[in-house]
Amino acid sequence: MKRIPALDSIRGLLLLLMTINHLFWISGGRSPVQYFTSEPLGPFGPAEGFVFISALLAGAIYSRDALSNADVRAKAFHRAFTLYRYHIVCLVAVFIWFLASKYAFPDHQNLLAQNFPNLLTAPLETLLFSAVLINKPSYFDILPLYIIFMLLLPLLIAMYRKGLFWLVLGVSLLLWSTSGEISERQLNAVMGSGVFDAFTLHAGYFDPFAWQLLFVVGSAIGFQLQRGNLIRWHHPMLTFLCIAGIGILFAAHHGAFLSMGIHRGIIYGLADKSELGWLRLLTLSMWVYLIALVISKFPNALTFRPLSYIGRHSLHVFAWQTAMIYFAAPLLAEIRFEPFYLAVMFGFVASLWVPAWIREFTKGRSSTQYWGAAITTGIGGLLALNVSMANTADNDTLMVGNEKFPLTIKLKDVREPQDPVVLMVYSEFDDITAVPSVHWQKYTPEEAKEGITLDELAAGKYVVFAFQDRNKDGLITLADNQIPIEGFGYSNNPSLQGPPSKEQVTFTHNKAAMLTIHFNNWY
Repeated sequence: MKRIPALDSIRGLLLLLMTINHLFWISGGRSPVQYFTSEPLGPFGPAEGFVFISALLAGAIYSRDALSNADVRAKAFHRAFTLYRYHIVCLVAVFIWFLASKYAFPDHQNLLAQNFPNLLTAPLETLLFSAVLINKPSYFDILPLYIIFMLLLPLLIAMYRKGLFWLVLGVSLLLWSTSGEISERQLNAVMGSGVFDAFTLHAGYFDPFAWQLLFVVGSAIGFQLQRGNLIRWHHPMLTFLCIAGIGILFAAHHGAFLSMGIHRGIIYGLADKSELGWLRLLTLSMWVYLIALVISKFPNALTFRPLSYIGRHSLHVFAWQTAMIYFAAPLLAEIRFEPFYLAVMFGFVASLWVPAWIREFTKGRSSTQYWGAAITTGIGGLLALNVSMANTADNDTLMVGNEKFPLTIKLKDVREPQDPVVLMVYSEFDDITAVPSVHWQKYTPEEAKEGITLDELAAGKYVVFAFQDRNKDGLITLADNQIPIEGFGYSNNPSLQGPPSKEQVTFTHNKAAMLTIHFNNWY
């Protein structure tokens, strides 16, 4: 099977989309750009496509007739070990960055800690279980998955060669259908029964028992392509059904059937990402079919050289973006409401071409010195940028005595013009999940947007929380998954991946000041 430039371009595009989404998510940024990067075509994302294409290529490359089963095993295990080395390098790089953050930009250490759980409380256990692929920090899911799949690939190809194609698919479907039975809570119960009581395992977002189906199907198709067994795989009726299905799901995904009660909540319930829901698989399958049809008819139609460039070196690019998003997070979180946020973020995105260039430049020679210099320079430069941003923060000390100063609070991104906004101000001694001792009052959205001024607020440390009371019960309303369904926001505008800590949202009030809070509207 010859190299297909269009597949490299598609893989490069998927890497680009994943990186953009990860930078938005880890920094808490928001932009209309996300409408085009986060599942724009229906209930499936770039991660699924990336895993499928990688599996397809692996199935084709490792099933060549020139390779015996022993050769396949040796090459697949060597590839798995290469993947593992990159995984370890990324873990160590992020760990060093995490340690640096404690001294260089402590205000943002919580941001990193949210994505690398347990690293503050149980660093040795966290690194140990991450190194053995059991614990997975945020955005560290795919490489461990692919390592495991590559270790299984020799067995899959051996069974394909014996004609056990349908047996393999049947077992894979059975595993997929029972995925989710082993939960993170059960794993932690086992862990907590021994010497790791203080450690809470984070098994990752993607369930390997579900996602193995993508790899098995992809590798099986790759195997059949290598053998030339898929000569007549397309049919006009199947093409029509795929186009119709994609059109219906695209319309439903974008709210065309809201009057019938079909909304994204229902769609995502059937297209769960972590467990690879059936609707997500169906949508991906239809798109794979149509893209394959286009490539077969017009081989160069989907080829775009800049994307092919990073797609050809997907391992190096993917490993770099895994660590890079952690390097970029403090700076991007600091400027996420500034007009130049997108420009800086796309500067980080442009760095994806650097590891591809280094790979091309060092081909045929030792690349250790080049990678070492690049990583050292990158970390040093990013550290300098983050420190410079941290040094621009307000370092005024808290004044003592009975001084009082006005505080004006403006709320932005308030979505519903007719529903009141509840504003709460907590003292540093209050429980921020209870009733505040300083201020609680409802305001109109117009008042909130223009600015609410508390004329005489004593110097001290405070927390501000506001939300839009759409059902007018005076309480923030949560969905079944405990995510607020009403727009809300905190002082300091923290990047949220769960309820914030008090330290994240506490600010010092020691002079007349303006506080701007950007609402999170997640429903």
